[in-house]
Amino acid sequence: MCSIYAYFVYQSTFLLPNNMKNKAGKIIGFLIGFAGFLLFFKLVFLDRLTPEDELAPGVVMIAAAVSGVVLGYLGGLVQQNFIRHTEI
Repeated sequence: MCSIYAYFVYQSTFLLPNNMKNKAGKIIGFLIGFAGFLLFFKLVFLDRLTPEDELAPGVVMIAAAVSGVVLGYLGGLVQQNFIRHTEI
């Protein structure tokens, strides 16, 4: 799994056109936020719920998407910070 992330980082840093290099931090941040929230939700909440409990899967997916958007925004800020420091 880590090799997939490393390959994507390599692709986004060296092999993609400049317009995609500007979005790599946002894309990676979104993917990490989305997958991280789903993993956290499964490990913390789903193991403790009984099968009889009703759980709205749409709400979980919306929360995962919001988490992904927030981390995507932070990833974009981090990438802009690195670009600014490397150009100086």
